[in-house]
Amino acid sequence: GFFYIPGTDTCIKLGGYLRVDTTFNGGVYDQPAWSSDLGLGNRYRDDFSSRSRMALTVDTRTATEYGVVRTFGQGDFQFDSFNGTTVNPALLGAAAGTNGQQLMTPGNGYVAVEMVFIQFAGFTFGKSASAFSTPWHGYPGNNTSFLIGGNDTVTGVNNIQYSAQFGNGVSATIGLDDPVVFNRT
Repeated sequence: GFFYIPGTDTCIKLGGYLRVDTTFNGGVYDQPAWSSDLGLGNRYRDDFSSRSRMALTVDTRTATEYGVVRTFGQGDFQFDSFNGTTVNPALLGAAAGTNGQQLMTPGNGYVAVEMVFIQFAGFTFGKSASAFSTPWHGYPGNNTSFLIGGNDTVTGVNNIQYSAQFGNGVSATIGLDDPVVFNRT
């Protein structure tokens, strides 16, 4: 839960998760064993794959004369084994600049900002879930995001939103998204 930062009117909550996936004779994203190098049985194959991910969240709330000011940020830290994908050293140098997956070689990973936003008086500014996302934004129950009307990103999108609360659980939201990275039409 939240706790007060001593000497301030601000509450803070630190959270996150740690997740480790290991798959034998397959890939992290449900890649079957008959696909890629694993299926070929060549010298670049990896008989098991693993992914470790940690998310760190910081959520603050400050009461003001005009309402609550909320800030939220989530950073992700991930390491993947190559999960059956080719780790041909000759290909790494040529493709590293254009293929992000090739950069995730054994011993490396990535750091990402999943969401970071500020909320005040019904407005949201920053990188957050789109107002146009379905309620199951991302992965419901860590299952899949390939649902009808589902959003196929687990990260936020740069946006500005306004939410009006009408009471009894009824609200309406309107927003402007920056679709440069996600949800391009």
